[in-house]
Amino acid sequence: MSRPLRDRDVFPSDVDENWLAKGPKTFETLDEGRYRYTIEQAGIVIDVDRLRREHGELIGELTVRCEIAGSRIRENGTTADFNFSSLQARQTRAKYLRERARTKDEELDWNTVLEDFIQRVHAAERAGQPAVVLRELEPADREDDLVIDGFPLMRRHPTIWFADGGTSKSFLALYVGGLLHAHGTRTLYADWEFDGRDHRTRLGQLFGAEMPDIKYVRCDKPLVDECDRLQRIIREEHIGFIIIDSIAVACGGAPESAELANRFMLALRRFRIGSLLIAHVNRSETGDQKPFGSTYWSNNARSTWFIQRSDEASDEHRVVATMFHRKVNIGCKRNPIGYEIAFEGNRAHVNRIDPSVVPGAAERMTIAQRIRAAVKSGRRPVAELAQELGIDAESIRTTVKRNKQFTYLMDASGVFHIGNAERGR
Repeated sequence: MSRPLRDRDVFPSDVDENWLAKGPKTFETLDEGRYRYTIEQAGIVIDVDRLRREHGELIGELTVRCEIAGSRIRENGTTADFNFSSLQARQTRAKYLRERARTKDEELDWNTVLEDFIQRVHAAERAGQPAVVLRELEPADREDDLVIDGFPLMRRHPTIWFADGGTSKSFLALYVGGLLHAHGTRTLYADWEFDGRDHRTRLGQLFGAEMPDIKYVRCDKPLVDECDRLQRIIREEHIGFIIIDSIAVACGGAPESAELANRFMLALRRFRIGSLLIAHVNRSETGDQKPFGSTYWSNNARSTWFIQRSDEASDEHRVVATMFHRKVNIGCKRNPIGYEIAFEGNRAHVNRIDPSVVPGAAERMTIAQRIRAAVKSGRRPVAELAQELGIDAESIRTTVKRNKQFTYLMDASGVFHIGNAERGR
């Protein structure tokens, strides 16, 4: 075709000599790599799913249903892989469909029907997504972002949490996923590292008898190979958010590979939903700035958080950690988030805590973040803050004057105080 196909094209039959093929046909784009072709009068529906390129040839999972009386491909139809680039495959499949549908050539020419569908699939794949006028698109709404029990996520983009072992990042991810699902966003936990029974135990610890119906799937192959299966689950279960644990295994090779990182992210983008990706840290001095592996993990994520466990405050019954926002492409960086997981018998309780009181967290916080925590209960003299925070007074004054979240006022005795502008004090 000379023009890009719409999501649904309706066109007259080109096969006048076959009475079953007369009347309108439809060709629909159902999703990326999914198309449907319908001949209403003949009760024929041809679907292709899992369309991909293999060695330069276009391969897909072809399903054909035919409701003509006597047909043996009614209801569930017949499904098998099909090579859209092979002439021999077309002839072989047309002959098979003719036999299974029990139709005569003068009634329905399966060669012509199948060829018409194949050409439209090729045209749709070549056309791809058409260009659009950017100003005519609906702008992104920041209210689309998700904040679950104080933990911010993105509804349409990937977020990465990266940390060393022992920070309970997978445990916390399951907690956030359960809350997402309980609040109406159906969530899928795709696991490359653990086991479903272990996650079931954790879910019971977190939610008790009120466990949400979060979906779980065990994965053994790289995401690019699991993509079709996961995409189908997402579609059939109406999933709105996916958790991937972890990208070090799901990438299918060395996380340092730029090619693998980019292939992973391209596969993830096919889901068209928000995602939380669990990652690890590297051992360099800047390991708290980006996840382990290629810089493209950080570059392709829209938001990244580093998680640091406090060994001073944690023990066998309690995990205390702080999350630091390292990167964001949409909006501004958020303040650190402190949390505690307390284990009591068969239950685990997740609580938000003030990150400024977590041992070892202050040294990773900016001056503005430390000041904000110090003045949350009211105005404080500059000299007092300087002594408490171990920061010289001039650095505090410079930071406050550049930041609209603070007030900088002098009292009647000539002493300058710093307060929280949002609270007006």
